Amino acid sequence: MEILDPEIYQIADEALLELIEKAKVSALSEAEYAQYEAELKLLSNRGTVERYNFEQGRKEGILGIARTMKLNGYPTEEISSLTGLTKEEVEKI
Repeated sequence: MEILDPEIYQIADEALLELIEKAKVSALSEAEYAQYEAELKLLSNRGTVERYNFEQGRKEGILGIARTMKLNGYPTEEISSLTGLTKEEVEKI
């Protein structure tokens, strides 16, 4: 595939950029395509791990807030309402 003028990337809309990417991928050799697919899988897995870590951190943060609220005498119903935790989860803290 011919090398494109770098300026095209600055003026191209999203559809053209997608078309350019598809053209690049279609021009890959079998070995290059296998590497491309492997890299995409790694990126996908990395995103999954990042989402999991984000959710775990969010959950720990909510539990910490609920714990502080409980120590400060907030009623279980109010903690549950404000944090989204069930009453059972609040009572286990």
